[in-house]
Amino acid sequence: MLTKNHLKFRTRSGRAYPQFIDQTDQSAIDLAKSMVDIPKEFIGKKFYEMEEALDEGITSTKYRDAFKKLLLDRVERDQDTDSIQ
Repeated sequence: MLTKNHLKFRTRSGRAYPQFIDQTDQSAIDLAKSMVDIPKEFIGKKFYEMEEALDEGITSTKYRDAFKKLLLDRVERDQDTDSIQ
């Protein structure tokens, strides 16, 4: 789930109106596709290494932080070694 700082919304008359990503926004689709494959490359490696790779490898900033948050929430990792499974 995204936190407040990841959400895009406008307020009007005391109400919040979310701004959703356009489903036809090819740059957002391409960014998501490129990010989804990154965890596969880090299986067995430390979680922080993947985080660094995401920060360094993804230059688009419009949706990067929100996509990164969702991706990191889904990655399974070993609690003892902090490595990606």
